[in-house]
Amino acid sequence: MQWTIGLDKDLSRMRQALEQEGYNVVDLQDNNINSVDAIVVCGMENNLLGMEETKTKAAVIDSSGKTAEEIIADIKNSLPQ
Repeated sequence: MQWTIGLDKDLSRMRQALEQEGYNVVDLQDNNINSVDAIVVCGMENNLLGMEETKTKAAVIDSSGKTAEEIIADIKNSLPQ
């Protein structure tokens, strides 16, 4: 199964690494937040998409201070095997 990852606009450098791992990568927008399997953001203190109470079943991964390899490992650990 190909997982879809929503990527924060500030993390465009991660797109290639995620695609090389076989993920379908989309730019994170308010109209697709519920259609992705995981969300990668830059800093959890940021108000995701400008909404106070954004609800999603997707795993939310904070990329702050992490390498691409650590982020990919976090994604793999958060998705069903």
